[in-house]
Amino acid sequence: MNLAYSANIAYSARSSLRSALSVLLASAFGLALSGCPSDPTPFCGDGLRDVGEECDDGNNDDGDGCSADCRMESLGEVCGDGVVTVSEECDDGNNDDGDGCSAGCRMERLGEMCGDGVVTVSEACDDGNTVGGDGCSADCQSDESCGNAVVDAGEICDDGNVVDGDGCSADCQSDETCGNAVV
Repeated sequence: MNLAYSANIAYSARSSLRSALSVLLASAFGLALSGCPSDPTPFCGDGLRDVGEECDDGNNDDGDGCSADCRMESLGEVCGDGVVTVSEECDDGNNDDGDGCSAGCRMERLGEMCGDGVVTVSEACDDGNTVGGDGCSADCQSDESCGNAVVDAGEICDDGNVVDGDGCSADCQSDETCGNAVV
């Protein structure tokens, strides 16, 4: 056997092995045969919004706001759309925290606020609303009971106790003055 012929066979075998290895690596790692990454073909579900896609959330699941064909889905109740739904406490039309309505459409406490259900130092009561006549006044300054020193709706007087004979009756219905038409 000729030495040049042997060298040529060895080179050819190495070259074939190198080609086979290149093809294997290219298919396994998405590389072009030149060794550079190949440009992937855009597809719905790749996490990149491409031409013709309304959205692309990186999956092909329906029911998560972006459909399997990359179209926006209406989920019915959407926080931040300006419509208060059953599961929302508020919806101010955005998804910002710190503006009274959180990004999760829950009321935010921005300090002392009557009607938030939390009794603070400046409040006598707070029943979670600003409606009077339900046991806490609309301004959270009275528990609307006789004897609390606040003249509430339906009271003639309120001297801070429920004792007759001291200028206001025990039921807060008479100022106990002569000529008041109450005996």
